[in-house]
Amino acid sequence: MSCRESSSRFQRRPGLDRDALPDGQSLANGKSAYYQDPATITGAARPTWAARNPYTEVYGEGDRRIDYVLVSHARSDRSGVVHSCRLAFDEPSTDGVFPSDHFGVFAEIWLARNLIR
Repeated sequence: MSCRESSSRFQRRPGLDRDALPDGQSLANGKSAYYQDPATITGAARPTWAARNPYTEVYGEGDRRIDYVLVSHARSDRSGVVHSCRLAFDEPSTDGVFPSDHFGVFAEIWLARNLIR
């Protein structure tokens, strides 16, 4: 699958959010790439832009998933194996303030032993 094909699956709206994924084709210079989406693999795909967060009210948008962690394919040394994925910073503090207009994405991914020093 090319980056262009895979990027079309992501919800992005240029101009609305500076963190939205850019067009993958321009990043890959026409080369193919494969990425795993840990949230989809683990069944943890949830909106990272949510109406329950007061910071999003000004935009009048519904719940959407616009933040991702992408991982290359799993290899024979088990690097790239996804262990878990969940939202982070998706609850307000005791005084009702969310840390951001986006919720974070936390993923645990196995790294190859030779990468850890």
